[in-house]
Parts: sequence; structure tokens; C-alpha cells
Amino acid sequence: MESIKTAMSLLSENCFMAVIDLKDAYHAIRIDDEFQKFLKFRWNGFELNSKSMQITLPVEKRQKVLRKCSDILNNPNPTLLSLAELIGTLVAASPATRYGRASLSQEAQDDIKWWIIHLDSEYHSLKSFKPTYEIFTDASLKGWGAVVNGVEARGNWTIADFMELGQGAQIHINTLELQAAFNGLKSLENIVKIPITRFNNFNNVSIKVKRNLAAIPKCI
Repeated sequence: MESIKTAMSLLSENCFMAVIDLKDAYHAIRIDDEFQKFLKFRWNGFELNSKSMQITLPVEKRQKVLRKCSDILNNPNPTLLSLAELIGTLVAASPATRYGRASLSQEAQDDIKWWIIHLDSEYHSLKSFKPTYEIFTDASLKGWGAVVNGVEARGNWTIADFMELGQGAQIHINTLELQAAFNGLKSLENIVKIPITRFNNFNNVSIKVKRNLAAIPKCI
């Protein structure tokens, strides 16, 4: 059998199916039940039904697809590897679907355009840079603070700040942590004049977002 498409084209209504593999004729030799588990294999690709004339995914494969889809939806900034894994899984499952299509949001299109514009000039440095300055920032639902070389900057959040961030009174603390880093850098710009700067705060999510520079405009 060449592929699942070949099997689909050969399937006729109410037909019977069997597999004959002449290359491995020795498989017809009787093997004791105790040792069969070391020789047999299970094909868990697609289920072809000659009565309903339908091809479907087995339960295990459906669960795999659902799990990968859920993982992507629960991660607002997935890696390219996780996206590639999902796309590969969906392509593999597509023979058992009728309406399996994907549409690109404006945000996804903007991400693809970023690759088109910047790919020629992009690189990943093999050097490890020692930061010239370290900025320590923190935020709460009431205000923010930052310090560098003993010089402090702080402020209270206002209703205008919440409205500007576009989330009203239900603003998430991760967004405030990122805004605190931005406010600290802006307030202390007379001190921090060299771009090699390390941010330190107590929020793991905001630290990860700062390292992923492409995500920053989407958060603040």
C-alpha cells in the first residue's frame, strides 16, 4: 500500500479488507502467544469504514490533535516549533476531515510580514554581553517603582494609565510589571544611556516577555 490516498481510492462500499505482505512471509510462522508481543505492531493511523464509506481518526489520534490545539490556544505567544508541530499534526489528520482549513488573523499576518522585512538583517549573537546597568523594577495594583545605581523613580497608577493600557480597572499584574519596566527606563534615561541593560523584577512572566522582544509591543 503506497499511501492512505491509495487506500481511499480502492475502497468500495461493503468491501472486505486485508493486508498481504509478501516481503515478510515469515510472519506467517506460528509464534507462541507469550512471545507475539515482541513481534507484532499496531497501525493506528486512520479507520476506513466500508459500510458508511467514511474515513475517520481513531480515538488516540483525535485526542492528540485536541491536545495540541488546546496547548496553542492556552499559550498567547507560542514558539515556532510548537506551531510547526501543530501544523504537521493537522496536515497528517486532514485526510479524515472535510472542512479542515486555517485562517490567519491580522496579528498572525503581521508576524509573517516581520519575517519578510527583517530576515535578511537578522542574526543571533554568539557573544554573551555583560550588562552595563541593572534596573530593578516592581509593580503593584497601586503603583510602580524602579531603581538603578541607587537612584530611584516611582509613581502611582492613575485611571488614565489604566485606560491607556486598554484594560480598564481589570488590568493584569503582568501588564503593570511591563509598564513599570518601561516607566523606569524612561524616568531614568539620563542615567541609563547605554543600551546594554539588564532588567530585574519579581515577575517571571514579564521577564520572559522582555527576553522575547517581539512580544513587548503586544503587551504595552
